[in-house]
Amino acid sequence: MKLKIILLAIILIAGFLRFYNLNFGSPYFFNPDERNMAIAITKLSFPKSMNPHFFAYGQLPLYLAYYSERAATVSFSQAIFWLRFWSAVASVLTIFVVYKITKIITQREKYALISALLTSFTPGLIQSAHFGTTESLLTFLFMLIIYLSLTLQGQTFRAIILGSLTGIAIATKVSALIFIAVPVISVLVHKIKTVKKVILLLILIIFSSVTSALLSPYNLLDFKEFKGSMNYESSVATGKFRVFYTRQFENTIPVLFQFEKVFPYALGTPILIFGSIGFLILCLKFKTYFILFFSFLIYFIPNSFLYAKWTRFMTPVIPLFAIFAAYFIFRLKLNKLIIYLIIISTIIPGIYFFSIYTKPDIRVVASEWIYNNIPEGSYILSETANVIDIPLQNQKSKIKNQNYTVISFNFYELDNEPSLVNQLLNHLEKADYIFIPSRRIFANHRQYPDKYPITSKYYELLFSGKLGFEKTSEFYVLNDETAEETFSVFDHPKIRIYKKSEQLTSSDYFEMLINDE
Repeated sequence: MKLKIILLAIILIAGFLRFYNLNFGSPYFFNPDERNMAIAITKLSFPKSMNPHFFAYGQLPLYLAYYSERAATVSFSQAIFWLRFWSAVASVLTIFVVYKITKIITQREKYALISALLTSFTPGLIQSAHFGTTESLLTFLFMLIIYLSLTLQGQTFRAIILGSLTGIAIATKVSALIFIAVPVISVLVHKIKTVKKVILLLILIIFSSVTSALLSPYNLLDFKEFKGSMNYESSVATGKFRVFYTRQFENTIPVLFQFEKVFPYALGTPILIFGSIGFLILCLKFKTYFILFFSFLIYFIPNSFLYAKWTRFMTPVIPLFAIFAAYFIFRLKLNKLIIYLIIISTIIPGIYFFSIYTKPDIRVVASEWIYNNIPEGSYILSETANVIDIPLQNQKSKIKNQNYTVISFNFYELDNEPSLVNQLLNHLEKADYIFIPSRRIFANHRQYPDKYPITSKYYELLFSGKLGFEKTSEFYVLNDETAEETFSVFDHPKIRIYKKSEQLTSSDYFEMLINDE
């Protein structure tokens, strides 16, 4: 009874960490995937128009948010809220499934509680719960499929459930097709008659296909648009089509990138270390824990080798690290005090990360500073592709009526379009301030001076003070810019503001940026 109460307490804590300030970033909302989904929802109208004409994700999460509002039309902010609500619900449910999986592999309830606790405080899961995207739902479904596959003993009904769950995952995002490999391998490795195996496999295929078609029908009804969207998304993911927002992945090494730029931040260093050791220990017992081992690798390996290595691609395996870490802790022969200290170390990164949602969005903070400190009519050189430019156009700005001239400059194409060079020289001569709203451009171009000579030179001169601007303010919540960029730029970017300290001409800037090459 006592352990059940502890589990309930852990789930309640997880709920608090995920539901607290669920409208963070309102009314702006800076995650582009979340915004695209919300916009698609606002276009739905039952029963006349239920085709969202948006196929980067399945229709299930869109319909789930749409019908939750119980209104004929759903506003953008309402769509965001319900997308986040179901994301947080799925994330909380994941805690219980992780507990059940760990209980199976350790046969010890208290260590199952440890994995549940670790999962509750994992930064990446707290973050994904605050985004109205598909990651939390996919993670919950993946964990549930693993749990049922671990306990599959040839039961027809369980195969039906597994097939249906896989179909739900595919209706959430087509890339979840890979999830079906887990129950399939479970059927194949169990000692049951061949005929029964064939029947179970057919059940899995039929129910996953039917369920996905019912819950995301326009993948078939509007197959031409669906196919076009999938071709684009797969081309971006594999690097066949290079877009400006994937430049951080140039020349990156699969697996190494995830362990350097994704997992240390999404998991926290303690869970990454303990989880990795636990995984290696499980490898020594490959046959005993084959399903769990296989589940991790079948998802991790293909996604690691994609050109685009966004943090969200790794979200479904994040809870597995908590399970591996709990398994490692389970095997330690240390006194209780040291064990408690180890556990505390694993939850500190989550507490630290959660602090983001206890404060105003950093872009709001920076905007307030701008309106209070930058003179009316100032000419500001900023950067494009940050979803919404700062300063944010809120009611406060309208009252103050600063009338800033903010240039959202396309630095991404600076080295490819000669006309942009002349425009930049002109902007630099006029600019009173320079804004760097996030790390998106400078971090991805300075490391390739041969490929982006002008862009990298620009930032080198700016940061060194040689461009005639000095840093006047810097705003951030967590100093984690070295992570994969989407981990920070969507909800806690680091913002830099530079003020002109020396008046130079466009000819001076030309000499520094071009003739000095």
